[in-house]
Formats: sequence, structure tokens, C-alpha cells
Amino acid sequence: MQRASFQFFWDNVNPYAGLVKDRCQSNGPDSRNLASIAATGFGLTALCIADKRGWQDGRKIRERVRNTLRFASNKLGHAHGYFCHFIDMHSGERAFHSEASSIDTAIFLCGALTCRGYFDDAEIQDLAGKLYERVDWPWLLQGEKTLAMAWTPEQGFTKARWDSYSEMIMVLLLGLGSPTHALRRKPGTLGNGRASISRACRSSEHMLRFSYTNIRKRGSTCADSATSTSTTTSTP
Repeated sequence: MQRASFQFFWDNVNPYAGLVKDRCQSNGPDSRNLASIAATGFGLTALCIADKRGWQDGRKIRERVRNTLRFASNKLGHAHGYFCHFIDMHSGERAFHSEASSIDTAIFLCGALTCRGYFDDAEIQDLAGKLYERVDWPWLLQGEKTLAMAWTPEQGFTKARWDSYSEMIMVLLLGLGSPTHALRRKPGTLGNGRASISRACRSSEHMLRFSYTNIRKRGSTCADSATSTSTTTSTP
């Protein structure tokens, strides 16, 4: 099952741009060209796992990672470092007037930083670091106490904010750990001033928020440490 899951990320992708399809039919080829930046981030993580387990040729895997990071760095449009949720897998152009998404960009960055930590490759490490460093995390605050979830050129910032316990954790940890555009407030003030953990959520959503962060034996102050954040998002 694990190898079959990896095969989705290997097969349903533009190998020259590294953009992974948002979804695919289980009963045959899918002709749609719709990719998502989050799926691409998960695809980067899958490449690390495949390399470690010998599921594909290591040289091909490294080249796929380089192609993905090069395309994201040099050709994929962004707003203050945030990528659009849905994109054309061949051109990288914005699809469906989709939003520049904080969480989808965060998932992509987690995949990129996982590659930075796993591969002993100067170009991969440099590109992943630069993609992370160019994201302007305080831009999402716009003078408020909570982060906007997304932005579009037509509507501006969404009314929806990151104000409850959710996959928001991924966004906050990356923002707090940024070496260039960090969120400077204490974690307790990046919200409504109190812990909000009563919101119902799916088990998959609960697991997603800590997919890239090891919180075992850590207290609530671990998010204050930029070093902790960078370390926990850099290894598979």
C-alpha cells in the first residue's frame, strides 16, 4: 500500500516541473491537467521516502526534486511567497481563479524542507531554503491578531482566519521559525487569546497538522524556538 501510494506521486506529475496532480481516477488514466501545490509538497516528501527504501533510481529521484524546486523558484507565480492552491501541471498557471493559500504553501514548504534535510545536495538545499526565506508571513496578519487563510488579486484577503486549533499549526511553526520574515508575536497572541481546541475535525485533519513536526517530549513553548521549527521540518 505504501509503495502504491508513492506511485501516485511518481506517475501523476509533470516530471520537468514536478507539479503533482490534485487527484486521479483509480480505474484508469486521468486526462485532467490540474495540479495542486499541496500535492506537490507531499510528492517531495514521497521522493525522500522512495529514495530511502530504494523504490526508484536515486539519480532520477534527485533530478525530480531539483526540477520541482527550480520550477517553483523561477517559473511558478506567487504573492509574497505564497503559491496558488490549484495550478496547471504543465504551465504552472493559476487555475480556477484559485487563492494564494497559506496552508497549501505551508505543505509545499514542508516537503521542500524535508528534501533539504534529507538530500546531501547543495542545489536542493539552496533552492529549498530560498523558497522558505522569501515567504512574508507577517503579510497575512494585516494588523490583526490572526492570520488570513488566503488572498486573491480579485478579492484581497479572505474573511476566513486561522483562529482555531487545526492545520494552522503548520503555518504558525513555519512563520515563527522563518529566518527572514518571522512572525514576532508569542504563539498565545496569534489568535483569540485562548486555546481553541473544541472545534470538531476529522482524524485525518488532526494527523495532518503534525505530519512534519515531532512534538514528543516538548512543552507548549517549543513553538517559540526558530531553531526547533527549522529542525523539525527539515527531516522526513
